[in-house]
Amino acid sequence: MSNTKIDGVLYAIGDKNQVTEKYAKREFIVETLEQYPQHLKIQFANDKCDLLNMYKIGDTVSVDVNLRGRLFVDKNGQTQCFNSLEAWKMELMGINSNNG
Repeated sequence: MSNTKIDGVLYAIGDKNQVTEKYAKREFIVETLEQYPQHLKIQFANDKCDLLNMYKIGDTVSVDVNLRGRLFVDKNGQTQCFNSLEAWKMELMGINSNNG
């Protein structure tokens, strides 16, 4: 799916989670810079997880994400849909919310 850019302030940064032998993710939350800010959970996957090491909570960032979705069948046989925001690039915006 097409690329989407999210600008905001890093609100939380999680630890790396090794989901399977071949898949790891690291989630973080960005508070958007809108009149009515939204808190969006975004994730880096696999080799991109370490990109978060250079950022800290309170940094103002611009995040490039891809919208991901997949179907799965739950234990009751019902088809469910799972969506995620998967980041592939993040940059500091030069504004730090802690400094005004």
